Amino acid sequence: MKPESLNFFQADAYRFYFLMSFMNEHIEENEMSQEYAISLVPKKYASRIKRLQVLKQAVTLGYISEKSSSIDKRRRIYEPTEILIKDFLEYSESILRDNSSSA
Repeated sequence: MKPESLNFFQADAYRFYFLMSFMNEHIEENEMSQEYAISLVPKKYASRIKRLQVLKQAVTLGYISEKSSSIDKRRRIYEPTEILIKDFLEYSESILRDNSSSA
């Protein structure tokens, strides 16, 4: 059974693409501003408004954290929450296990 956080991000192609890109940037330890986060997925997948809505909804649901930059307090920085990291890693590992056992 998939965790709620992953159900949210697998609701459509844009959200899934965003999740994969966002988690990759996190693993690479890149700081993600709002503009950077919404630019992770090509514009052909969603309008600017949709991209902002998904980001803000993920923050509201507790999957992504939003904080002020230590350098510029007006700038918002985004990171996956511990819940999303845990769900993402556990689900990824379960897929790998399922694939290796069926091979």
